[in-house]
Amino acid sequence: MSFQGVTSGFPTARPGLATLVQEARAELIMRESAHLYGARYARAHGLDWQAIGNEAGMLAVLPARYYPPGRFDLDDDGDLSAIVETFDRDGATVCDLVAWRVADPGRPASMFGRAALLGAWHAFNPATYYRGGRLTIFASPLAWLRAGGRGVAIIHPEAAARTLLEAPGGFLADEPLATDLARLIASAAREERDWQPEQRHAS
Repeated sequence: MSFQGVTSGFPTARPGLATLVQEARAELIMRESAHLYGARYARAHGLDWQAIGNEAGMLAVLPARYYPPGRFDLDDDGDLSAIVETFDRDGATVCDLVAWRVADPGRPASMFGRAALLGAWHAFNPATYYRGGRLTIFASPLAWLRAGGRGVAIIHPEAAARTLLEAPGGFLADEPLATDLARLIASAAREERDWQPEQRHAS
């Protein structure tokens, strides 16, 4: 079943999107329950199954086909992929599904284009920054899961930068990710400054 063609851009807010996400999630659960490859993937990579449940809902391993810009669909003829649920900023509402090729975990994609980050709620939780703490950012979902789902993982870099621009504290990431993110966040800040005067003039 294909869920592509129903949304476009970042972020997406079409009527009925929540229903589409739930339908995609139901299909994911149904397909994964037939063979439980997700549990095998977790064991092979030393992942904490309880942390997966808390931070990413579920983990499935299924074939998926990838499309620009950073999107995917479930497809029996696609590449074997790890797939997780993505929670919104409230840490509870499933807003998207995120996948990455088992053979290439560094290039994740989202089904509906709504997920800029995995673990987005950590970016807006004041406890993350308590006593000078910083948000840990991982370059891939697999690295994030290996760390127990603490911090966030980048899905779509430009959209992630716009999201992180709103975060109330600093971040910590390895190079070259830290440099790339700083550049993207600075660019997002410039765009916001350029946009605001036009909005004031229009009003």
